[in-house]
Parts: sequence; structure tokens; C-alpha cells
Amino acid sequence: MPDFHWQDTLNEPLVRRFPDQSIGIHAWRDLTDNLRTLATAPLAQLLRELEQFMQRARSELPPQPPECRVFVSHRQRQLDTEVAERIAFIATEEGFGYWLDIHDPDLTFMNGSAVPAPLKDILTAAIIEMGLLNSSHVIAAMTQNTIGSKWIPYEFGRAKYRSVHSLYSASWLYPAMVESDFGEYIYLAEIARTEGEIRNWLNVAPIAYCSGRGRASWNKPDGSPRPQANPLPTSP
Repeated sequence: MPDFHWQDTLNEPLVRRFPDQSIGIHAWRDLTDNLRTLATAPLAQLLRELEQFMQRARSELPPQPPECRVFVSHRQRQLDTEVAERIAFIATEEGFGYWLDIHDPDLTFMNGSAVPAPLKDILTAAIIEMGLLNSSHVIAAMTQNTIGSKWIPYEFGRAKYRSVHSLYSASWLYPAMVESDFGEYIYLAEIARTEGEIRNWLNVAPIAYCSGRGRASWNKPDGSPRPQANPLPTSP
């Protein structure tokens, strides 16, 4: 999605939490405009609303390529978040923007809000979908904590709709772990084991698929979250 400083939206209602040019913005605003009605809706209706949102959001994909942005998928554990931040840092060094849940103000807002479940889960899925739609690449940080995760296969699967094997999707495997430690979905994308292989992946995929490459995405005012610079682990 178009780069914007996260503090600009902190005081905005959910319906205005994404820039006007974002892919899927009309579907997002339709969904969040109906929050009062959805707050008391049964689960079956909420699931229908989510599916309608996803179908409409994907229908808004523009003919021109999205901005060069890497969606970093990971498990919510300290090791995994540190790895994810490093991958985001690598992406910025290669001229890409990034989307990382722990740096997303909308997910932070949602986690601390009083929105009841299951509506909160539906909105969380919609926020993640907005991140996926507005990213050109996706990479999953795969560690021992990944096994049993529901969100990583979901995010990986939602990004795989374009083809069976995609040059724009990848996984990074924690040292000493092998492909068979994870689900078969890992074979549908590129597999990296080192920082160099991540950089190669970002540079091999045709850059014509995305636009705006070369802008450092961490050049924000003080107080903004920044991706982690500590190197990826090379041994267990």
C-alpha cells in the first residue's frame, strides 16, 4: 500500500485506517462501515461478510503492478519476531517496503480494542488481507514455533492464488530444520536458508512485477517502528 507514517492514522476510525490509494480500500470501507450491525451478527453471517470482503478486495487489483513491498509472515514468539524484523530489514536494504504485523498500527489497535470475538477475528483477517493485497512479495519465517501455526499457512495460501509455484513467495528455514518439518505448502514457493539467499530471491524475481523500488521504508520520523538489524541465526 502507499507508504504512510503510522502515527497519521492513530486517531482515525477504522474505516479511514488505510490510504485512499490502497488496493481493496472500497471493500475495507464497506466492511467497517457496517461495524454496528456486525457487532451482534452470528458467526455464519460474519464469515459471509469476510468472504464478500475478500472477493471484492481482490476484484480491485489494478492493472499496474503493486508497490514493491514484502509481506513478512511469522509466529508470535520472541525468536520469530526477531527473525521477521531482520527479514524486513533485509527487504528495506534491497529497496523494498515491508508489511510486518508487529509494526502495523491497525493490528495493535485491534488487539487492544473492546471489539468482541468473533468480530475481532474477522477484522484481524481483513487487516491481514489488506497487507497481503498491497504487497508484491511474501516470505514466511519458519522456525520450530511455526509448527501448529494457523496464520502462517493462511497467509501463505492467500498469497498463492496467482500460480502453483511463485517466484514472489518464499520461506526462510531456521538452521537445522528441513522442509519435511513443515506442511507441504512450503514446496509451493522458493526456500531460503541464508540472508544471501533471501537477497537473491528478492533480486531474481522480475522487478517489473512491482513498482517504486529503491525507497528506504524506515526513513520515518523518530518514534516509528524500525526493522531489526541483528543478523539471522546461522546455527540452532
